[in-house]
Amino acid sequence: MLEVSNMLFKSKGYKGTSVREIAEHSGLAKATIYHYFPDKEAIVQQLLVETIFKFHEVAQSISEIADPRARLTVGAEITISFLYESSSVIQLVRQELPALWNKNKPELLPIYERYLSLLSQAIDQGIEEGIFRAINSQEAAIVLLNLIQGTYASIRLVGLGEKQTYSTAGILDIFFNGIVK
Repeated sequence: MLEVSNMLFKSKGYKGTSVREIAEHSGLAKATIYHYFPDKEAIVQQLLVETIFKFHEVAQSISEIADPRARLTVGAEITISFLYESSSVIQLVRQELPALWNKNKPELLPIYERYLSLLSQAIDQGIEEGIFRAINSQEAAIVLLNLIQGTYASIRLVGLGEKQTYSTAGILDIFFNGIVK
């Protein structure tokens, strides 16, 4: 039911989706949905809870990788997967349910900070090991994250959405090697 809800919210928006439609597309009675969720916003809240849990998993997966280059590579790959799977929920809540966003934002911020810290630590480790040149690791982590998110957002903005993917290897090549010949 949540998967169907997410698909409908993604295609029709929060206001354009009714509990009746969710029930019809899920093959459930509307009363069954109301038994578990008091209203449509509670469905979105549950989708957001699941997204927050996935974000925890992303950070945990990254933390388990010791090699700095591998941590950044896997971090980029996992982030891309996370964006394709979960960004629509975050976007929906931010745009259409700002009160719900503000309520959950304090839970997201520490995960985001941990995520950036894991990337920054990998860069620091790479600097110590002589793999990377001496740079501000926090700024570099933010640049990497923005390369990933910016590329993803650009694809979404031009309407290619899920039909178009982009190369993690290309993003990482630009991050690790720059564009100067």
